Parts: sequence; C-alpha cells; structure tokens
Amino acid sequence: MKAIVNVNKKSAYSKYNGLTFDVIDVMSTIISLNIDNRTVDFSHKELFIVDINNELQREYDNYNWGSKTYLNQLKLYCAFNDIVYINPKYNCPA
Repeated sequence: MKAIVNVNKKSAYSKYNGLTFDVIDVMSTIISLNIDNRTVDFSHKELFIVDINNELQREYDNYNWGSKTYLNQLKLYCAFNDIVYINPKYNCPA
C-alpha cells in the first residue's frame, strides 16, 4: 500500500508533500510510513492513500481468507476524510 504526504507547509515533513511512500501500518487514527528508512506517523488528514478502492478490495479479500487485515482501519480513514468508496465485492475464498 502506498500513501501520498500532504502536511501543513510549516511542518518539518512538508518537503515530502506530494511524494509517495510505502505504508508500514494503519491504525485507527494514525498511518505509519517508511521515509528514509524511518517509521514516521501521520494523522489520517495528512495523507492520501493511493487507489483506496483497490486497497479496500485487497483488504476485504484478506479478511475473507482469515489473514491480517486493515479493512476496518481503512473504512475509518475513508469516513474521517469523507471519502466515498465502492463497496468491496465478495470473492469466494474457496
């Protein structure tokens, strides 16, 4: 999963605005990115997750297979940022 940084211009991380980084972890209010081999936490308002519909579908499939998933956290991210998303389709894991 990838996310684009969009922080306040006065932030120390504003030099990364518009750049895409790997997501390390997704929590209920924080998303962790790998920036210069360091884990940096951002609030949901400071990032854009790339291709959110695709990520939701992938996490929904992981949920159906019983794997670790960020499905609920991604739905919280969408709700927090007023993002309208396409509901994931059920893909039978059998």
